[in-house]
Amino acid sequence: GPWFFLDREVYVQFSGALQQEIKGRAILVDRLQRSILGNSGKRDFTLSTIVAMLHVPLRGKAVIDAGAGDAMLSLVAAKRGARPLILIEQDTVRLQQACINLALNGLVEGRDFYLLNLDLRNLRAILRNLSRIVLPQEIVLISDIGTFTREYTVTNQDSLALIPYLPRISWVVLGGYFIWRGCHSLAMEQDIRYIRERGLGLRVDPYLARFAGSEWSVAA
Repeated sequence: GPWFFLDREVYVQFSGALQQEIKGRAILVDRLQRSILGNSGKRDFTLSTIVAMLHVPLRGKAVIDAGAGDAMLSLVAAKRGARPLILIEQDTVRLQQACINLALNGLVEGRDFYLLNLDLRNLRAILRNLSRIVLPQEIVLISDIGTFTREYTVTNQDSLALIPYLPRISWVVLGGYFIWRGCHSLAMEQDIRYIRERGLGLRVDPYLARFAGSEWSVAA
């Protein structure tokens, strides 16, 4: 059956038999309502990126989760067989939460995943840390930051700056964009062009939205 996200506190209340039955499909999250999936303003962007990930071959490849937050995308990548996972996140609290969530799902730091508490613009430090990790022949770069410069200090373009230094990157999954009335942002167009010019595999599933009063909502 399909995978699903499940709060740890709900999971522990299930019987042992039920826990065993859903173990292979459940993605456990510590305090799910406080995760990015519990944030109504960001959840749909994350879910759109997860949809994009389902169309990319991940098994046996390393994944760089740029701007990883609390690891929702890395957890999906792990379910799809990606190893190792390299999470880059400058927010220490979010990275600590990511570590908890990954461990909840049986993943081991230093074997299955690595945490880089770094600003994406600090390329030198990122590359120095990556050089110490044994990586497979192919890497998938995932970035769901978008172009929200008012909220974040970095954008997807900062993630894409890794590409020239990591020739093993074969696929890129981008998120954090939206389409409204058939229009998308210039930044999205530029990011797509940059990747295609380098002959890399690309998947972008922007958040389809409609304007409803003063809020965005999922398109019907």
